[in-house]
Amino acid sequence: MVDYAVWEVFQEMVYHCRSFDSLHKLKCTIVTARQQLSEAFLDESIDKWRRRPENVVSLVQYNGGHIEHAC
Repeated sequence: MVDYAVWEVFQEMVYHCRSFDSLHKLKCTIVTARQQLSEAFLDESIDKWRRRPENVVSLVQYNGGHIEHAC
């Protein structure tokens, strides 16, 4: 599963100021963008994602709230 933060950054990298006149150019841009995502950024996103289930449990125990504010 791709974290929303990763998807947002990845999408911006692919589509920022670009228009594609062929499927090949789009595919090349996607591959290049993926190569530019740092491992540190991906690791941090995975760590944040792993904490979400714990935050959901806490929200349920303490009468609700928004998950975005608990992460």
